[in-house]
Amino acid sequence: MKFIESFLSSRKRDNEYVLEIGKGEHISRSKTRNYYIINEDKNVLRDAKLHHNYVQGYIADIQRKTNIPNSFFDRVIAVNVLENMVSLQDAINEIDRILKPTGEIDVVIKPASRFTMETINLLKSKYQVVEERWYPCYLPVPIINSLMSMVLKKNPEPIKPIPIAIVTQKSQIVKWMGRT
Repeated sequence: MKFIESFLSSRKRDNEYVLEIGKGEHISRSKTRNYYIINEDKNVLRDAKLHHNYVQGYIADIQRKTNIPNSFFDRVIAVNVLENMVSLQDAINEIDRILKPTGEIDVVIKPASRFTMETINLLKSKYQVVEERWYPCYLPVPIINSLMSMVLKKNPEPIKPIPIAIVTQKSQIVKWMGRT
């Protein structure tokens, strides 16, 4: 689909370590040669390697602890997979473990899934949303065929507290605003 292609191609960076959760359908949209796939089906990895010999992979379930080293990936791609997971919290915990401290997650979600809001809320509670887009599709039913993409940052810059001053007199307000 064109919106997924444009979303992922805009996120390309050279020499980053990328993990795609799923079938490896988005390999060609990446510039990096450090591309990995994670899937429980060994045939998925075999098929991906036939078309892209540089692809590496893990035969594992992201919803369980994997043998992937801590803080290994710069970016994780999840297109239409997170909202279908039974153990979403476990998957998010594992993604968090294998993602570098400055890492990002590129997510595409189908709003029609029964777990969509749970997925969105969990991701937004754990990560900073860098970008969020909706891609409406109008045939046959708009909301069912729409997609949402999000770019999430693992460790956002800490929010600096805004100084709060207790003002007791009008003269303090004028002085605080830089007026005399």
